[in-house]
Amino acid sequence: MKIMHFFPKSNGLNFLKRFQEHLEGNYNDGYQHFSKTDDFYEVLDTRINNTDIIVFTAHGEPTHIVGEQKLGRDVLLTLDDLGRCKHSFVFAFSCSTGDLGAEICRQHKAIAYLGFKDIIDLVVKTEGRAFSDDLRKILRKMYNDALCKSFNEFLGKNYNVDQFARTLSRNLEMVYAHILAMSPEELKVNFDISLKVATNSKFLWHLRTDLLTTIDGVRKRIVVHGESEFIPWLFIDTSDPDKLKNLIEKIEKCVYKDDYNNYYKYFLLWFLYNKLGLTEDANRYLRSSLVINLEYVKQNSFLDEYEIAELKQPG
Repeated sequence: MKIMHFFPKSNGLNFLKRFQEHLEGNYNDGYQHFSKTDDFYEVLDTRINNTDIIVFTAHGEPTHIVGEQKLGRDVLLTLDDLGRCKHSFVFAFSCSTGDLGAEICRQHKAIAYLGFKDIIDLVVKTEGRAFSDDLRKILRKMYNDALCKSFNEFLGKNYNVDQFARTLSRNLEMVYAHILAMSPEELKVNFDISLKVATNSKFLWHLRTDLLTTIDGVRKRIVVHGESEFIPWLFIDTSDPDKLKNLIEKIEKCVYKDDYNNYYKYFLLWFLYNKLGLTEDANRYLRSSLVINLEYVKQNSFLDEYEIAELKQPG
């Protein structure tokens, strides 16, 4: 399991470089960044039986994600191309890709998708575009702060996708509340705006009203498709047996929407029971997983052919 990040060079997205640096700095060898579609496809084609966290920070439309430019034209990542997301979790910070995400899960068996069902408005709309540059600085830093914090919580606290979505929404709200509590001097230092602007009553009014409208609009657009109970197996802290037992209880109770995706639920339970040294329970779940998706178990369990054959035996 890796974090595979597609972040092409594109107008209006350079501010998300900080999010990319955050992922690279925090997840090291488990992170790969791609700016070219061909490079991205080449690696995904080798990982079709892996469960990765595939992150898109790119422009989007209802039918595609927008890649880099080639010969003056945008490369479009369509539904057919995104069949390479099979078995993976897709997090798309891309406008209007909610319906596309639903089809990636339904047609191509991506295990889950979190993204946005409409345009993510990156501009604070004020009358006469007053203070638009200053508000844009604040808004973009807010996005980065909320994304970084939410991603850390998702992986560090073993959240499922539905919890990740709620965390992202909550963190956008919390970052906004933190900004409102700042003094003019703090606004100046944190967002590189002039003290004259930071003390302007009209600017502060826009900060309290128009910025809130923009943030609420983004929060309402967050959407989840596929298995909202999905938890990334490789990032689970296995050092605390009590936490593992609680996680097992939670996962055993969850119901996946698509029966096929139970291969992952059973594989995850095998992994957790194995870490507790409960071999009989672990193997029971691994047998159930390999019945649904043998190639996935071969790829991810690191068992040899003899061990797989043994598991296939009745009883």
